Amino acid sequence: MDMVNIAICDDNIEHISALEKYLFEISNIKIECDAYLSGESLVDAYKNNIERYDVVFLDMEMRELNGIETANLIREFDEHIIIVFVTSHSEYMKESFQCQPFRFIEKPLDYDELKKVFYDIKDKLSKKERFYRLRKTKRRSDCFAMIYYIVRAKRIGCG
Repeated sequence: MDMVNIAICDDNIEHISALEKYLFEISNIKIECDAYLSGESLVDAYKNNIERYDVVFLDMEMRELNGIETANLIREFDEHIIIVFVTSHSEYMKESFQCQPFRFIEKPLDYDELKKVFYDIKDKLSKKERFYRLRKTKRRSDCFAMIYYIVRAKRIGCG
């Protein structure tokens, strides 16, 4: 994995800045972070095919679309995105399971907790990358085996 593409969506710019600062301190690989001040702007980026992310850190309580609504809309475009809720509202935790979040981080941010979550994200992305590489390789080898079989069958007069 060469890079992790991250979206941070929170209606508080100070929370975005703190999370982004911690992520850059924690990461030992290249990361790119884009900030969104509303769920609508993040969903619009997906609708208009402007961006795709590996991970989105979402605040739960925002003005128009809340974090759960935003996550559900993003899932319509990208079922594999890793969603991490960053919130001071743990009462939404049960309701949020409908959008399959990866983790919850409570505000105020705890550096060590964020570090653990980030390394868990890297592990998950690394496994996903290996899985796709394996699937792609298997398909290729199946295709080559079929071509070899057809060529060989023609040589010995079976076709």
